[in-house]
Amino acid sequence: MKPIGMKEDSYKRYQEDGFTEKEIVNIWEMTLAAREKMKLRVGKESREITSSTYKRVEKRLNQEINRRMGIK
Repeated sequence: MKPIGMKEDSYKRYQEDGFTEKEIVNIWEMTLAAREKMKLRVGKESREITSSTYKRVEKRLNQEINRRMGIK
């Protein structure tokens, strides 16, 4: 069943790509969480991002996605 707020075409694309219902719900929850964080950052001073900062953030993001998707 399509998560509340997710567009029908997005939901169908995830299904066509082979994602399970649980994975689709996890993706949607992560999307909503990211949107909330972005709303909190509006108007705040931005910081310069270095290559090492980017790599650390990318690694943590990948670990979090794997954890939420049940991938080890």
